[in-house]
Amino acid sequence: MKRRLGFALLFILLFAVAGVAYASAPITLLVNGKTITTDVAPQIINGRVMVPIRAVAEALDADVAWNPATNTVSITKEMPPKLLRLNGELTTWPYWYEDNKLYMERRNCVELLRTRYASPWYSVSISGDTLSINNRSYYIPDIKKKDEFVLIPLDEIAFQGILKFDWDPETGNLSIIKD
Repeated sequence: MKRRLGFALLFILLFAVAGVAYASAPITLLVNGKTITTDVAPQIINGRVMVPIRAVAEALDADVAWNPATNTVSITKEMPPKLLRLNGELTTWPYWYEDNKLYMERRNCVELLRTRYASPWYSVSISGDTLSINNRSYYIPDIKKKDEFVLIPLDEIAFQGILKFDWDPETGNLSIIKD
């Protein structure tokens, strides 16, 4: 009887040690090909891999904030603007596509309009919320500020018939439609 009890205990002990050994296998955390070390090791819990979100977010140069009042973790990362393609050609003009609206920085918007309204026959400028072409003024609503940029909504310019274009948000290509 003692012998059976001994084998049973040995059997249970072997499975317990094997389970602990299996559970304690280290999980390597890679972010963009770099190994990240964390203060709390990644773990598998109920079949899901749990990792410390702060370590991952900070490895991606994102900001992490904890709000204890709402039990909310906020992760934010300012993305650099994308560069516009004009009629298929890559430009140096950044653009923003937010809330289904296309925005360009004011100076680049003037340059874009000058492709349609060429100098010396036309004078193009934007001051505040007013676009002027040969001293004819157009009110441009929804102008936004983003960091050091003043963003002009191109949809408003198209709506007023100033510039007709097709926009492909997937490729970032703006194709000017000639009249």
